[in-house]
Formats: sequence, structure tokens, C-alpha cells
Amino acid sequence: MQAMKSLMLKAVLAGVMLVAVAPLGAQAATPTQNVLHQACTHGVTFAGCSTSDQGIDTTGAGHTTFLQDLVNTFLFAAGLVAVIFLIIGGIRYITSTGDSQRIKAAKDTILYAIIGLIVTILALPIANYVVKTVGG
Repeated sequence: MQAMKSLMLKAVLAGVMLVAVAPLGAQAATPTQNVLHQACTHGVTFAGCSTSDQGIDTTGAGHTTFLQDLVNTFLFAAGLVAVIFLIIGGIRYITSTGDSQRIKAAKDTILYAIIGLIVTILALPIANYVVKTVGG
């Protein structure tokens, strides 16, 4: 149980560190956009190019910011960790051999994994809304 708490704490701290570094990535977006713009103006067709004038497609369709990508990646990783813990809890429950303490620990693992999965699923649209509102 202590190992699971330690792993969850490390995952949260890694996420906090990733979000703290996000403003640094905003500065790197401008040279990338310039390269894409140059490629689009030379007649190369990329997914981000507009077909009408070979400029960058800024309509917002399929366009995400670095911060959105970072938040989505972190939430995907959190969901993946929750699913892995759900599987681990199921295996622990199956292999508990009737021991009441092991059954309780397995049920707790499953419960916390489901709560983590629900929080992650609910956090995705909320985080995307906040990033679009604040960041853009």
C-alpha cells in the first residue's frame, strides 16, 4: 500500500513539474510556426496548411497549443496509471485466497483507481476549457 502511495505521489509531482515547464514551451512555438509558414508558402501541403492561400490554417480546427498538448498528455498518463492500478487491484483481489486483509487492500486499490479514472475523465474537458480561455 505504501508503494502505491509513493508511486501516485511521484506521478503527481511529475505532472506538476511538467505544468511548471509549460510556459517555457510557449517561446519555442514561434520558430516552429515560422518554419511551417515557410513550408506552406513554398507549395508544400501539410495538415496545418490552408488549401486556399497556402498559409497556416488558424481557424482552430485541429489546432492545439503546446500547453493543451502538455495537459492532454499528462491526463492521458494519469488515466493510464489509473487503469494499470485497476488491473493490479483486480489481480490482487483474485489472488487474495480469502484473506480478509488482502481482500480489503485489493478493494481499496480498485476503489481508488476508479476514483482516479473518474477524476481524470472529468478533468480533461475542464483543463482544455481553462487552457483555451487563459492561454489563448
